[in-house]
Amino acid sequence: SAFMVTVYGSSLMYGSDVVSVLSIGRSSFPCQGSRGEGSIECKVSGLVEPGFARAVLIQNAEIIPAVYGGISGIAVQVVSSAPASVASIIPSVFSSCGGAAVTVTGDHFMDTATCTFNSIVAKSAERLGARSVVCVTPRLNSSMDTCDIAENQRITVGVRWTVGGIEFDSETNVEAVAMSPPTVMSVLPSYGVIAGRTAVLTVSGAGFLAGLTGCWIGEQQAIVQEAVSQDMLVLSANAIGTGNHSVHCSHNGQEFGLSVGRVAVSASVIVSSVEPSVVVVGVDSLITVHGSGFSSSVSVSTGNTLLSRTQVSSSYLVFSTVGLVPASGSNAQLRVTLFGKEIPCRLKIELRSAVLLRSQSLTINHVNLDRSLHLAVADVGSLLQFQDCQCCFMNGVDLLQCFPYDRQSQECRGSFSRLTSAYNHVFLSSVACKILEDCKPISASVAVSVIADEGSIQSIHVSPSSVYATGPVSVTVTGSRLVSSTTSCRLGKTSSFTVIPISQTSLACHFDSVSSVGNISLQLLSALNSNSPLANIVASSSVQVTSFSPSMLHVHPTTVQAKGGDAITISALHSIDLPSLSVRIEGQECLSVSTEGSSITCKSPVLSIGKQGIKVLSQEHSFQISQHVLAMPSTDQVITVSPVRLRQGLSSSFMIQLPGPLSHSSALDLSCSVSSHRVSVLVVDAQSGRVECSASSLTQGIHMVSLILDSVPIPAGQLEVLPQISIVAWPHQVSISQDSAFFLDSDVFGLYDTLQVSLGRGNQPAMISRHSKTSVKVHLSERVGLCGNVSVSVSAPDGSALGISSVSIIDDRIADASPAHILTNSRFSVIWQSPELPFLSIEMELSPNGGIYACSDQGQQIVCRGILPSVPAATYHGVLFVNQLQRRVRVGSRSIIVSSPNIIAPDYMQAWANEQLQLSFGIFGHTSQQISC
Repeated sequence: SAFMVTVYGSSLMYGSDVVSVLSIGRSSFPCQGSRGEGSIECKVSGLVEPGFARAVLIQNAEIIPAVYGGISGIAVQVVSSAPASVASIIPSVFSSCGGAAVTVTGDHFMDTATCTFNSIVAKSAERLGARSVVCVTPRLNSSMDTCDIAENQRITVGVRWTVGGIEFDSETNVEAVAMSPPTVMSVLPSYGVIAGRTAVLTVSGAGFLAGLTGCWIGEQQAIVQEAVSQDMLVLSANAIGTGNHSVHCSHNGQEFGLSVGRVAVSASVIVSSVEPSVVVVGVDSLITVHGSGFSSSVSVSTGNTLLSRTQVSSSYLVFSTVGLVPASGSNAQLRVTLFGKEIPCRLKIELRSAVLLRSQSLTINHVNLDRSLHLAVADVGSLLQFQDCQCCFMNGVDLLQCFPYDRQSQECRGSFSRLTSAYNHVFLSSVACKILEDCKPISASVAVSVIADEGSIQSIHVSPSSVYATGPVSVTVTGSRLVSSTTSCRLGKTSSFTVIPISQTSLACHFDSVSSVGNISLQLLSALNSNSPLANIVASSSVQVTSFSPSMLHVHPTTVQAKGGDAITISALHSIDLPSLSVRIEGQECLSVSTEGSSITCKSPVLSIGKQGIKVLSQEHSFQISQHVLAMPSTDQVITVSPVRLRQGLSSSFMIQLPGPLSHSSALDLSCSVSSHRVSVLVVDAQSGRVECSASSLTQGIHMVSLILDSVPIPAGQLEVLPQISIVAWPHQVSISQDSAFFLDSDVFGLYDTLQVSLGRGNQPAMISRHSKTSVKVHLSERVGLCGNVSVSVSAPDGSALGISSVSIIDDRIADASPAHILTNSRFSVIWQSPELPFLSIEMELSPNGGIYACSDQGQQIVCRGILPSVPAATYHGVLFVNQLQRRVRVGSRSIIVSSPNIIAPDYMQAWANEQLQLSFGIFGHTSQQISC
């Protein structure tokens, strides 16, 4: 290679009459020009012998002596580096935001090879061999606000490596293209796709490229049938699973753009059977359709009648037969559809008309003394097709008696044999006939009440006679023969079937609520259905219902100070007459409670900030008022924002500190506002009144910050968002040693007397010293415990972030390993000398193809053990890796000789020019021999 070498010294001669020559080994090179006083530049090219050599500066035929080497000069190392060439890059399209993994192939890639993109070094690189390296693309522009660049920008991709502290670049490079990933805005169809079938979808968006863009439906890659334009693609996919899948596209399979397109995939529907197969129309009954793949999107109809679905399962659907009207005896074809598409189905049901009943002879509530019944059944001919029909009557919940149906007279006749002398309540349950050998009820369209009356109740007493219309109401009724006659109670228009017998002469009626106010009639009814016109009123009285309901209360004011002491008035529509009255706001007793007419007044207690519920309590009642009060900080209470200044993109959140605790109900319903824009609430500590808000989307400038509480803004203060500053770390690569350090440069550093620097994701504090006004020196402790590409964060004295950079830390304290010689098909143990570092996982790799072996950290030694398989005897490259923060970092390497078990060799050898080495070796069964080298 050809490069410039700078020689530094004192009393160097300059001028046109001075001839300067740099001699390296057996070659000499001309020197001219300088980089300043005390230096001279020489152009070196054509070195062909790698190894150590002596560099001597000769001026006007006189040797300039070196400080330590005298006239023999300074020792330099000449290294061999074949020129690398780059052949391809996969993928060749990626965004300018960075983070995409690309594979660069070519020839002569060195161990330290990395990639360059328009001369910008990759974020990280992993060499796979001499012909390939995997790199993570860097950010391709300097703006920290956006990563957008011009579409189709050409990127020159090369390979760079370092040997002996000298950087080399590949002789040939390739081109890639930087562009934004495609976006998906809509997918058609978005539903109705059946799982297991080929789906053809039309995707609309932007940035689609023919032959380059690929799309995925969920986790399955689709086939691009046609790239219609840059805004439209036609996709096809087979055997998509059920579910609601997102559709996203990429140019390289790694970077995906915005996607709001989704497609719902439903299971394939199969219909197998329906039961029952005979349905009586006009009666609310159910049919069940069996099969598989059912969902709420499946519909079933007969003719033009869509059946009402009542239950959904993947293997069955239950429908109501309400609405079916065909004549009896007709067959109806079931039509099953999914998203409007018809599903193959050959199932039919037989429709039969229901029985119509009417009461002809029972025109009053009482049967004759002989308890006989004469009930005519009007029939349209449907009963003629059934067998053994009966009219069945119930007494409460028990079957009382059934009377046969006479086909000729179309009547049910009989005499009740189970009526007692007490009151009896009887209603027609159904007409039961044999249908397909099963006796089933087929109608219940008329209900009648039959009472054997043997006297009436003379008088009743109700206690209490006055109740509040505030919720559940219970009254006790005392009279004669109440238990056998009363089946329900009615208070005004409110009916109750909760009748609890207390004794033969008393019972309790319970009402969940009362809808009327005033002197309301209380009635005892003898029919099971109290709303039926046949219901018999056996007794009545009256109850005074007083209106005092939380819904009729009004609170003023609705906003108070959290520190307490504000007057609160609770008003009702009527006078308030409650004993031992108190008011509580969110569990805290209201002070100085007084009642006057229809109003309650009190002084608010000390409250948590936020929405508070109000409860009015008396000796017998507790009312939760539907209104709330909002407790707000007073003007003399301080609300703070911290920090008051942050850097854009560096701080993820900021804090709002309220002057007191926050109510738990409001902690679930609040938001932060920055210059009238809502931002997310991250953490709420209601006890301390601390709210953490997101700062990830804030723009540069000075913003007014507020906390939105129950739609009411609470001003909190100002927040200044500063731009992120540019910080340069140099050198980019540094090794850990006793005096290792690197430098950080930024024009902003001069504004601060002190700075704070932290390393890595764990923000490990670093020791720094001021190097200049705009530069600081970061000292690396030998126990820093970080390797690889490490982030560097710089903060101001108040802790606010200023900016970030990165530096590559190499831990070269991993000393040489021993032994340097191991045997195939044998158990081995290799020991590496190392400092004490917090390594979580360590492994050693023998390349090429020698395997990977686990290692353990034993203080100042790392021990790698394993059984070496039968690999060819050769010199292998042993590389030690540690896993830190989910990254595999190389920390040490050496050559390890692998030989067959019959070779005996020393642990290590050292060679120097003109030295004799004695190498002993032996083969099993033969005497040892020695040779000289």
